[in-house]
Amino acid sequence: MSTEDVKKPPETLLNKGMKVRQVAGQVHVKHSMAGVSDFAVPIQHTITKVCWGAICGRRSLERKARFDDEISPC
Repeated sequence: MSTEDVKKPPETLLNKGMKVRQVAGQVHVKHSMAGVSDFAVPIQHTITKVCWGAICGRRSLERKARFDDEISPC
C-alpha cells in the first residue's frame, strides 16, 4: 500500500476497487454485488477496498504482475 493510498479516504478506495474489479466483467461484478446480504455488505466493502483498491490498484506494480498471480484476488 502506498503512502498515497493510506491518505485517501476509504470511500475513494472503494470506488477505485470497484473500477479495478471490473476485470472480472461488469455484469459479473453487478450481479455479485446485487446478491450481497446486509450482513455481508461491510465484508464486501472491506475486500473491495483492501484487495481490489489498495493492493490491486497500486501503480507500483505492472498490470500483468497484479493480475497474473494465482494466489492474488486481483
